[in-house]
Amino acid sequence: GPVPYLAKIGLKPQQGDKVAVNGWKLPKAEKAAVMARDLTVNGKTYTFRDAQGKPAWSPFEFMPQVTVQGTIKEIVMPERPQKPANGEKPAQRPQKMPGIVVTTDKGDVTIIGVPAPIVEKLGLKLEVGMKVSVTGWQTGDAKAAVVMARTITANGKTITLRDEAGKPIIERKEGDRPKPNGGKPRDGQGGKPRGEGA
Repeated sequence: GPVPYLAKIGLKPQQGDKVAVNGWKLPKAEKAAVMARDLTVNGKTYTFRDAQGKPAWSPFEFMPQVTVQGTIKEIVMPERPQKPANGEKPAQRPQKMPGIVVTTDKGDVTIIGVPAPIVEKLGLKLEVGMKVSVTGWQTGDAKAAVVMARTITANGKTITLRDEAGKPIIERKEGDRPKPNGGKPRDGQGGKPRGEGA
């Protein structure tokens, strides 16, 4: 888990402490490695993940919050992967996330997690040249100038894309994107959902 989470739960492991770990073995690791579900040190148990492996912390919980003000320079809409021709490898998923590039007095900042259809559904149509104020979380290296959006304000209107924990306010639904093959199951699938993996 992230170091700030260890501080939050009061875990200060010391070299030589006897520990018991429950978790999942990582088979592809070069050395023996375990993804921890919980850890017991000196008789006290600290939880890191639930039974499905979901972390006990939000991915945004320990990221610095920032406000970006500027003008929209570009609206980024990732292209859908093209269906491969016979014999070709399937196209990879688009690397870019939907977002906008905002020009500020300190340079360009990429704002990610801004899908145009959902922004419009919330009542705001973004356009190049529009002045915006964005609150969100600084992701990765600060030099990369990438922010995951939480709120966007433009033309006197503020919309909220994510709650304080970073969870989207509006989840994407199946109807928001076209289904492959017209929504029909492929041959041999019979339309049944896949079972869970071991």
